[in-house]
Amino acid sequence: MRQFKTLFLLLSALLFTACNQVVLIVDKMPGNTPPNDPIFVSGSFNNWKEGDNNFIVREMEDGRYGVVLPALQGKIEYKFSRGNWLTVETDSCGNDIPNRELEIKAWNEVSVSIDNWKDRSATLCNYVTVYVQSDSTKMYRDDDLYLVGNHNNWKLFDATYKMTRISSNLYRGRLPKGLVEVLEFKITRGDWTKVEVDVSGSISSPHTIKSSIDSVFVEVPMWNDFVVESHPNLTVIVNRYPSFPQNERLYLASNLNNWDPSASDYAFEKMKNSDAWVLSLPRKGDRMYFKITRGSWSTVETALNGTDIDNREWDFGLNDTAYVRVEAWKD
Repeated sequence: MRQFKTLFLLLSALLFTACNQVVLIVDKMPGNTPPNDPIFVSGSFNNWKEGDNNFIVREMEDGRYGVVLPALQGKIEYKFSRGNWLTVETDSCGNDIPNRELEIKAWNEVSVSIDNWKDRSATLCNYVTVYVQSDSTKMYRDDDLYLVGNHNNWKLFDATYKMTRISSNLYRGRLPKGLVEVLEFKITRGDWTKVEVDVSGSISSPHTIKSSIDSVFVEVPMWNDFVVESHPNLTVIVNRYPSFPQNERLYLASNLNNWDPSASDYAFEKMKNSDAWVLSLPRKGDRMYFKITRGSWSTVETALNGTDIDNREWDFGLNDTAYVRVEAWKD
């Protein structure tokens, strides 16, 4: 019985080893690779040892070139080199690239392409490499990222500018050089409802870079649809205002209601045990312009000296409460 148990454990170990091996197939190498230089892979699985002969790219039985990684479980990081970090792989422009990542769950075969080496001249550099990091992308793991901007007339879902995921929260894309002097772009997960936003949750200005540079790093704090889902309403509180007749109430006139000064859906309610007035309204669009009225444009808020004021502005974001102080009334 003990021998049977030992045999079972041995077979299980062998099965685990076979099921969790990974073969990296090198489909493409740059044309400037010295013909007699060996290609190595280093990574977290061998403590990033340089020139490790246990992990050298060799010709396989089917004529392809590859390397077998050890049986592991979980995520590994790795890079190719020609034996040391002075000859490590880069992008085609010669720029450093992030570590490759791979999640090992079962036996699989992974195809990779090597664009260039650190000690070799640029092979092709007619584009700007854009790296995008977004921790919040983990919530939308199945979504693709796109570069949308003046390089493609702000066209959505443009497959030419779909980014490549190179790790769990890091993406790489390319923008063309030479089309315009200054590139303006934004990151989306498809359409404009899923565009990037800044740390406050508001729609941000486009990224601007000179098209002569080789690479740029962009961090995306969060996405517009996440902010909309988590903060669907805005509460407006008028907490300071001049006196007005008791039979009147306050209204919000804005671009959300075609500037109706007495829209019933935008009427404030008096807060209990307080002099403040409160209105809760659903989020619409990215920005609200508004003024406070008492039901008509003849009773709209003004500056303290009675002159008209500019429209108030509110960028919808993570802050879902707006406090308003009215200085004076037009009448």
